[in-house]
Amino acid sequence: MTPPDLLAFPGLTPRERKVVEMRIRDGLRAHIIAMRLGITLANVREALATARKRAAGKMKPSTGRATNAQAMVMDADWFPRQVAYVRQIAADPDHQTRYLRGIAICWGQEWADKVEAAANG
Repeated sequence: MTPPDLLAFPGLTPRERKVVEMRIRDGLRAHIIAMRLGITLANVREALATARKRAAGKMKPSTGRATNAQAMVMDADWFPRQVAYVRQIAADPDHQTRYLRGIAICWGQEWADKVEAAANG
């Protein structure tokens, strides 16, 4: 794998790409790259090694986006906890509104409405 091939490889993460560009294009040493990026020397070496493996086909290319493999779980005690907290923050209507919007974003407006109705009822 030649340096131009590594630079042209599209399957690198943003960090790997930055480290590879600083190493190959700028000719910087690993410890200088670490200081400039604010990461450890081990992180720089790992990024370079991973980039080489990805370009050589030994690792799958990065999709360029982070994924959360764990789905959110609404346990049995979720609803009573939310109602109790919304009652607790009732003195601050802005906080309560923001909190209920967060529930609507994560779980849907129907759940936010249920929590608000139970807290006010």
